[in-house]
Amino acid sequence: MVETDDEFKRYNQLESQRSLESCQQELKSLQQLYQKHKKDINPKFDFALAAENDVLFNLQEQKDFYKDKLHIIPQTKHHIFFKFKSFEEILSLQ
Repeated sequence: MVETDDEFKRYNQLESQRSLESCQQELKSLQQLYQKHKKDINPKFDFALAAENDVLFNLQEQKDFYKDKLHIIPQTKHHIFFKFKSFEEILSLQ
């Protein structure tokens, strides 16, 4: 989920209200919905972020989907938000 020891410590301080089973079910549901409706998806995104080393979502598939709207955050796994100090910093990547 994270790339560095510091991020791991910070991540473990976040208290999750969800079980592992709940998270797994969410991912299965997303996959099923995508498979069922992928031909109907018309992305109207101005900007998308992806982690360079995401272990949950395939980077090449994200590149194929978002094309030139994708900004890849280097040296990150799935949880990218510790790489930023503010929401404004994220928006400045556009």
